Amino acid sequence: MLKLEGEFPLAAKMPLKIELEASFDFTRAGQAMIHVLEPMVGKLSQYQQIEVLVWVRGGDESCSDELRRVLERLAISTKKITFLPECPDYTQVTEWIKQTNGYVVERLLISVDLHSDEEESKQMENVTALLFTNYYVKTEGEKRVYLYQPMTGVTDVETTVPVYLRAEVVSKPKQLWYTGLSRTEKYPLLEVLDEKKAVPDRLDLEMSLGEHSAGYVWLMLALASDAVVYAQGDQLVAASEQNRFSMTALSSRLTRQPDYPQQKRYTTPWEVCGIAGLMFFFGIMITIGTFGEGGKSISGWFLIIVAVLCIVIFCGMGAFFT
Repeated sequence: MLKLEGEFPLAAKMPLKIELEASFDFTRAGQAMIHVLEPMVGKLSQYQQIEVLVWVRGGDESCSDELRRVLERLAISTKKITFLPECPDYTQVTEWIKQTNGYVVERLLISVDLHSDEEESKQMENVTALLFTNYYVKTEGEKRVYLYQPMTGVTDVETTVPVYLRAEVVSKPKQLWYTGLSRTEKYPLLEVLDEKKAVPDRLDLEMSLGEHSAGYVWLMLALASDAVVYAQGDQLVAASEQNRFSMTALSSRLTRQPDYPQQKRYTTPWEVCGIAGLMFFFGIMITIGTFGEGGKSISGWFLIIVAVLCIVIFCGMGAFFT
């Protein structure tokens, strides 16, 4: 759906229901999970301590059992599976970030936002799987995406967002994605961005996908991640649930890391050997001072000659290896 050129499609052109083949082994939710997890098998196989959290609209604990069967079918090993009765918001990410203090965090979040068969809905069905970790295993040709700690629980958008922008979590975000914002959140946000002349492109997910649905929060994060991967610049994401505004940023680089590659500075062997020569000289002086007569018979010329010899000999060895 995310086109590298052209505009994001409007809701009228967007199919609302995911086409899934009938299956005796899995429900529609199970089939949808297979579809989103299959492309991730190679990546997930590189992690052994994944904790999975799954939310299914209208689901119950039996969804955990079905997900377990899906993971077994795909040969994905996990440490723990937790069913979430409600769709989580970005405070869940904040909790995981707090847990990274000295620990490796590997979390797989699966959001299954499907309609019931009897339900006529104006919301687009969506299924999203996102891997969050502070220990990323890089594979060739793959581009990592950095997700910065979300600002959550905001009740005063007009006051808080300018402070967030001044902090420059990412320097020049190219696009803002937002969903679920009330009028008292949306217009102050856009007004602040206009005043700061920041984030030139803004995309309201409801304009493209239909009425707001709980799963859009995570689908939007996945789409913004794709934008980062496909070199569309840093992205901002804003969402609101129960009048609690949240905002986060995604980038292909760490905060304050320049766009251009920095020239690396390596210590050469002759520099290392020069330092070693000085240390050797000081070692000789300490030995003489400890076992000699307190250094009373040592002349200044002797110290200079020994120091020069140590440095020259060791630097010469270093120059040879350089």
